[in-house]
Amino acid sequence: MKRPFLRRPASSGGTAFVVTAGLITALISGCAAADGPNESAADPSIVRTAFHDFRVVEVVDGLVHPFSMAFTPEGDVLVTERPGRLRIVRDGALLPDPVEGIPDILYLGSGAKSMNGREQAGMRDVVLHPDFDENRLLYLSYTKPGADSLGNIAVVRGRFDGDRLNDVEEIFHADAFGDGSDRSSQWGGRMAFDHDGYLFVTIGDRQWPSAGDLTAHPAQELSNHNGTTVRLHDDGTVPDDNPFVGQ
Repeated sequence: MKRPFLRRPASSGGTAFVVTAGLITALISGCAAADGPNESAADPSIVRTAFHDFRVVEVVDGLVHPFSMAFTPEGDVLVTERPGRLRIVRDGALLPDPVEGIPDILYLGSGAKSMNGREQAGMRDVVLHPDFDENRLLYLSYTKPGADSLGNIAVVRGRFDGDRLNDVEEIFHADAFGDGSDRSSQWGGRMAFDHDGYLFVTIGDRQWPSAGDLTAHPAQELSNHNGTTVRLHDDGTVPDDNPFVGQ
């Protein structure tokens, strides 16, 4: 079972928003405890845990394979859709048009088991710059088309203004595999800023090789980004104090 990805807005209090298949739900903590053991079974919106009870409330539907979300200071929710779109949820409603200015994205379809995980390609994460209030910069990770049909993870940043992405520039492109390798899935692409303003990006191991002598797995090599977490300045340049700089 795939776990949903949770991201909490800074001012959400006791509410965590969850991206699930086709919709966004809210998990509201501190809801009234069930009076009996069968109450949560009778009310599927109640989720019981060891520490809190949650009530699941649908916020918006109509999304196509939502993957990640970010919350703007104005209260909008920015949601990535795997097929290559960034959507806006405003005042509880999904705006009809995707955000313009998104780069070309490698998307290989969804749902087909025969694709061996290749349906995982597409739009990945969205994060806001720590100073988004001032500079309006947001970051997107996605699978960028390559010379072959599989590509690699890339990160762009742009200025979010007027419900579109402006001044878009690529700041990172993973050197995970050369063209022709039998890689199929697990692109990675999660992003996060730390308190010092450094951007961290995860790069998947691409499920290759999946067997054999894994002590010699390419993720153990310093010559590529396969299976790594990279640390960058907010403009994509490499900090001088990174481990293994120049190796």
